[in-house]
Amino acid sequence: MCQNNETLTEFALKLKQQADKCEFPNTFYEEALITAFVMNIDSTDIGTHLFQKTFKTFNECVECAKTLCAVLEAASKKNSDQDILKQGTNYEVNSISKKYKKKVHNTAKKQIQNKTNFNTAPKENTKTFKCRNCALIHGINQCPAYGVEFKIKVFLNGQNNPTELELDTGTGPSILSKAAWIQASQFPIKNINIKLRSYSGHEILTLGEAEVTVSYNTITATLQIFGNPEISWEEIG
Repeated sequence: MCQNNETLTEFALKLKQQADKCEFPNTFYEEALITAFVMNIDSTDIGTHLFQKTFKTFNECVECAKTLCAVLEAASKKNSDQDILKQGTNYEVNSISKKYKKKVHNTAKKQIQNKTNFNTAPKENTKTFKCRNCALIHGINQCPAYGVEFKIKVFLNGQNNPTELELDTGTGPSILSKAAWIQASQFPIKNINIKLRSYSGHEILTLGEAEVTVSYNTITATLQIFGNPEISWEEIG
């Protein structure tokens, strides 16, 4: 029987010494050593694994047992290390904060200023530019259209009060080409002061706005359409 303080190599050597005293046939010698080694090893996990395998030689069985023993020891050490890391950190994280570095376009110039002890305090940015979102000229981070919700009023038959629906950010308003707009000229056209813009920042000019009654199943709705002189029917079809 393998003792607790005995290594696998020592146990295998002891079995060989005992087997040499017995008169086993040559064909049964290796099999007898393997059987004695597997049945008397002190580790249940290793013994169960070895019992399910087939070995040609006793040395092959011993080497397999050593490999399994090393794997189990490594796994045990890893679990122990994880338990140590968990000590003192058994609490919930209520908030996570992350700081982002501001982009510095001229890094070399900033480094020179730091080395020469120049005043590197941030100064007010007075530069202005034409914004692609609102078409106005303003400074950075001063766009009046930023974060403004765009809503369209939809009128349903049988209701005197308009129902406001937000325009989905992934769905554009209904836009007609100039030719299609002429064909739909029987609808009353309203002059509107609205500018439509694409995600790329391009401005879409509008001829006006018309309300069209649309029926679907049992629901009838009046929707808005915009006439556009720049986009052809093929482009929006």
